[in-house]
Amino acid sequence: MNLKIIKELTLLILFSLVGSVLAQTNEVSKTLSDSFSLIKDENNASAFRLQMSDDSPDQWANMGAIDKAHPAYSYIVQKLGGDIIAKHPAESVHVGLSQMPNKSKKYIAWLYVERLTLPNTKTSNPTISIGIFNLSANNIYVFDHNIRPLIQLRLSEYENFQNFDLAPYELGSLGRALGIRTFRWFCGAGGSVCSNELLRLVTLEVPAVRQIFIAPVGFFGNYGGEWNVMDDTRQHIVQELKGTVSVGSIAKSNPPKIIVKARLHSKFLKRTFVLSKRRDGSLHYETKDREIFPKVDKYESLDDPFWSIKTKNKLSKNN
Repeated sequence: MNLKIIKELTLLILFSLVGSVLAQTNEVSKTLSDSFSLIKDENNASAFRLQMSDDSPDQWANMGAIDKAHPAYSYIVQKLGGDIIAKHPAESVHVGLSQMPNKSKKYIAWLYVERLTLPNTKTSNPTISIGIFNLSANNIYVFDHNIRPLIQLRLSEYENFQNFDLAPYELGSLGRALGIRTFRWFCGAGGSVCSNELLRLVTLEVPAVRQIFIAPVGFFGNYGGEWNVMDDTRQHIVQELKGTVSVGSIAKSNPPKIIVKARLHSKFLKRTFVLSKRRDGSLHYETKDREIFPKVDKYESLDDPFWSIKTKNKLSKNN
């Protein structure tokens, strides 16, 4: 084989290996079910399972879900806008209660209502409501009236709740924030299963529980490929690009910046978010940096020019 060709192939393999830390491109399985074993990221694996089948009761139990027999159930539902659940099937309503990190007497209560689709009616998108409750000396959960709850945060048309993120997002004067992980799924036809992982951050301190940050933090593509003519199954190509979220120094800016990074082809893609005031006066983290993850609702993938290994040298401009 020509020495130049061998050198080019070696470089291509090296670039693929370096990028494989967070981006798994063109991993091929024989069938859709076999493709599950190729998924490296647990959140992507969870999104795949949720798209392929109904969610498991364990998903909610692991997040502190409580049932109607719990003494605080009705009280939480009442305080978090429980009137909206009247027309929803009982199995589509989830109520939970979990201790706030580092605060033994404070609890985060939540009410999640799944997407409701009924014949001849408009689809109702999922909503999540969050409030802060205190545990009294008599071990009774009491709503904290000093912190206004977040009522009916509406998810988008193709978005589903995944889990809560209790990582220490310390945002200076805004206090510690709670992370909400969701996934936006959209791939079109063809037997493909794709999603963007989204992270929302909401404040937990006075004066209110309020969303202050939302951004894509990951990409997962599971694309239908060649047909296996022997048994009429279809190969699938798995792609992943996983991001990391970090909070900047409070000494440099309070509230600090939030940085989202992803490593692809040995380069880091980065977006920096700064707290800004919107026209309505509300505070929210914003960025002028371009998106670093392929957007599944735009039918993008890691094969598109910006993420392709063929244009890897251009990625350094995002550092």
